[in-house]
Amino acid sequence: MKLQIFRPLISKKISQPFGENKACIHNTTGKIFGTTSKCPSDSQSFYKSLGMEGHSGIDIPAIVGEDVYHAATYPGWILTEIDNMGGIGVDVVSNEPLFFAMPIPTELINSAVPVEGGFTHYVKMRYHHLSKAIGHDKKQVTVGTVVGLAGNTGASSGAHLHFAPKWCLPDGRGVGQGNGYYGAFDPRPYYNHEVLAADHAKYMNTPVVPLSTVEQKDVLAQLSVAKQVLLALQKLIHNV
Repeated sequence: MKLQIFRPLISKKISQPFGENKACIHNTTGKIFGTTSKCPSDSQSFYKSLGMEGHSGIDIPAIVGEDVYHAATYPGWILTEIDNMGGIGVDVVSNEPLFFAMPIPTELINSAVPVEGGFTHYVKMRYHHLSKAIGHDKKQVTVGTVVGLAGNTGASSGAHLHFAPKWCLPDGRGVGQGNGYYGAFDPRPYYNHEVLAADHAKYMNTPVVPLSTVEQKDVLAQLSVAKQVLLALQKLIHNV
């Protein structure tokens, strides 16, 4: 199977693509903020302060509490995390290694498996800054399954979803962290942001792993009436 990624949220807007350095951190206060050009003299690139070359994913603006769908077409299992800054995240680890065209990235020399025309490797999709993870560790999911609710947790300056594919081992442990993006790689060659993952699953008639009764209650509990109205309007605009 090859990697294919669809849009994980309703919004089509990309607020920050992979590799950019438009997030700054103030040298004194530690406050994180965005910029349209370069960081002011009293601050530095947030990503470079973490030892990265730039933004390690794609950001999409969100409404706090809206559904986040597993957006890659591979079936996989959930691995949840809360980072040291309080950011809530969900990784979906592929059940099987995926196929990629040559060349093998340098950071994967010891973990990639060469095959005719390319190589195979395990991948996990990371969904971060959630208000809540939906599902439990090891839960099996498919494209279009709700895996979290959008939020503004951790190192975030506004409600949005950060998502990206990352190289990993079969047990979900990351590899290739020395590639400048902590093992993440550019999703854009594999990404169709015009199509919502849930819509793709319906179109392809792909069985979507349903939410349990408890998970459904978690989703509803996160949404105020006002947010439900906003999401209904957003979905209406999306479907027009």
